Amino acid sequence: MPQMADMKNRLAGISSLCKNCNEATHEGTFVDLAVKTGVKKLVVHVGAATGTPDSMSIVVTVRENTAGDSTGDTQMTDIDEESGVGVDQITVTAAGVYELHIENTKRYAAVSCAVDFTGGSSPAVPISAVFYGEEERF
Repeated sequence: MPQMADMKNRLAGISSLCKNCNEATHEGTFVDLAVKTGVKKLVVHVGAATGTPDSMSIVVTVRENTAGDSTGDTQMTDIDEESGVGVDQITVTAAGVYELHIENTKRYAAVSCAVDFTGGSSPAVPISAVFYGEEERF
């Protein structure tokens, strides 16, 4: 799974989802959050939709578990958009970068995006989701 690091600030990211999404639910890859310390952010980047839809709605959730697969996964219940109020999902209706604060309770996490469009001709939208934390291995 793709990883990136910033040597100066000791930040590192692990990608869970990066794809052009049609109207469906798209499941990201479970990533091991134990290799990072203080993983408290998830950055979701939503690009411009193609196929000229009249509107779009993307419900973002985070699943977590102790095994690194879909066995016994549960939905994370403490994510928020800097509001301080923990919720179990956010809904995105426009292109942009969304920084979410998370409180994981298990070692592995994955992003899930349920994409819905109104109108358009074969619409799709690029979505990427990256967990950020401090790199331990410097």
